[in-house]
Amino acid sequence: MDKKQRLALLGLFIYWLTVNYLTMGSSLEFFPAPDDVLPIEQLEYQYNRALLPPQAGEWREISLPDDWYTNHPDQTDVWYRINASLSRGDDSVWGIYLPSVAHNAAAFVNGVWVGQGGEFSDPVSRHHNEPLLFEFSNDLLTEGNNEILIHVKSQYYAQGLLDSLYIAPSYQLYPAYAWKHFWRVSFITWVTVAMLVMACIVLAFYLVRKQDVIYGIFFIELLLWSLHNFNLFIADIPMNARYWEAFIIGTLGWTVIAMVFFNHRFVGYPVAWIERACIAIAVLGCGLFFLPSIDLVYVVGYRFWDLFLVILGIYAIFYLLYAYIKRASIDIYLMLLVGIPMLVFGFHDILLVNHYIDKSEGLIIQYSVIPAALLFSWFLLKRFVTAINHAEYLNLTLEERVENREQELSTQFEKVRALEHERVLSSERERMMRDMHDGIGGQLVALVTMLHGHSGDTFRKVQRKIEESIMDLRLVIDSLDPAIHDLATLLGMLRYRLNDQLDDSPINFYWSMSDLPPCKSVTISSTLHIARIIQEAITNSLKHSQANNLEVETGVMGVDGAEHVYIDIKDDGIGLLDSSGHGHGLKNMQYRAEKIGAQLHIGSDSQGTLVRLMLKI
Repeated sequence: MDKKQRLALLGLFIYWLTVNYLTMGSSLEFFPAPDDVLPIEQLEYQYNRALLPPQAGEWREISLPDDWYTNHPDQTDVWYRINASLSRGDDSVWGIYLPSVAHNAAAFVNGVWVGQGGEFSDPVSRHHNEPLLFEFSNDLLTEGNNEILIHVKSQYYAQGLLDSLYIAPSYQLYPAYAWKHFWRVSFITWVTVAMLVMACIVLAFYLVRKQDVIYGIFFIELLLWSLHNFNLFIADIPMNARYWEAFIIGTLGWTVIAMVFFNHRFVGYPVAWIERACIAIAVLGCGLFFLPSIDLVYVVGYRFWDLFLVILGIYAIFYLLYAYIKRASIDIYLMLLVGIPMLVFGFHDILLVNHYIDKSEGLIIQYSVIPAALLFSWFLLKRFVTAINHAEYLNLTLEERVENREQELSTQFEKVRALEHERVLSSERERMMRDMHDGIGGQLVALVTMLHGHSGDTFRKVQRKIEESIMDLRLVIDSLDPAIHDLATLLGMLRYRLNDQLDDSPINFYWSMSDLPPCKSVTISSTLHIARIIQEAITNSLKHSQANNLEVETGVMGVDGAEHVYIDIKDDGIGLLDSSGHGHGLKNMQYRAEKIGAQLHIGSDSQGTLVRLMLKI
């Protein structure tokens, strides 16, 4: 772990201490009291389940806030009475402001009903997260003493609460009421709607890319948290209170479990036994719906179920810490920044519902999920956009890759076709070579054999012509051989074929062969032309030059900026003093050179003749 990581972890520790202090130990008030209005904190109470103001009964004094878990065990209805000396003043509209009440309340001014939060029958309307403001005309007030009655009903005694209340002209109360109502109800409602919309978008991502399970997990997480938030702004619940409480407690736990799965998938270090334990806990959480009473739902849900959630929350933070130490990722660090408030706020709410801290502070974990949801959504959106960009990049390069592949296939096809064509030609060459060797060649050899027993100039001339024809036929057959594909092999074959003719000549013959590079001009179709040119040049020297020496030399030279292989046939004879006898042969040599794209230069004087054939490399 480097210095930068250690500083980052120190910053996280300071951040955790700060969030803890602001949540648990700070006296900061996010929801201020109405300006210039004193709270009513001393009043009287009695137990009565009547819906109308009680006419009898003993009233006892009590101070606000009044937590029923401590002060009114086993009670679900409490009436509060305030005797206040009020002046009507100039304002025609007054109000009774209840910042925190659980679960429902109704107000009476001098015996006249002025409003209530909803139904008092089972299931009771729930306003534990919502402030109430009951407005009434100042005509109901009398100069001097006024009796204000507040009837509070709780679904379950342990949740009953009445915080300090305010009675004043409405304009003095409304700003504080509107502020708290917005942040407690309206804001959370809009956040929940946004999360549901986001869940639908994430679900669409998952349906498009089912291989990315993390989208499906985040969809479940958003959906469960949105359903859990219903408890904060739905006053009239659509089911029995016992099922509703099991539903709210269960969805919170399942959301935390989904977050653990999300962390595992996003970071990339899943812990199998932890996930199996989470699944087992999730299944056990379904048992909340089968508990026979709401008392058991609260006991099992708030004490045991919430204990699992605290353990899982601590595990999630330490898991991310371990992942950050192992791999210093800014994304993991951001997850820690949003995860710490979730853990602290969640622990605050668990202490609140288990009566360890003042319930009038209200639940706050719903605010911690907002940055977490935004961050996780950004992660997945970035992940999806990256995948889309990669797909677009692949689409953009696909055409080029397909074109390259088509070219490769076309090249391969041409090679295969050339090989097939070569195979057919090779087969045809072999057939022609056999036919010429066994047919014409055999007949010519038979004629030479027959002439060996005869004498005379005519027989000798005929025999020599037949032998020249046999040599020419052999040259043709050799030129068809696919093995002759380079110049050195061709010249070696030619020397072999001309060997008898050279040995019979009085001219000294020299071969000056150098190492030659591969030459593109030497192909199967050009070998016969090259051989004929060299043969014609040698034959001319042997017959007409009266030379003492004849040399065939090869080498490489540059011409016009290009490398060429040259083949020189030179003698020291009398030169081409009279070309009439072999002018047709020279023309054939020039024709063959042009046919194969070669250059042919013939120089002759009284000192000898030079024939130079140049082939481009």
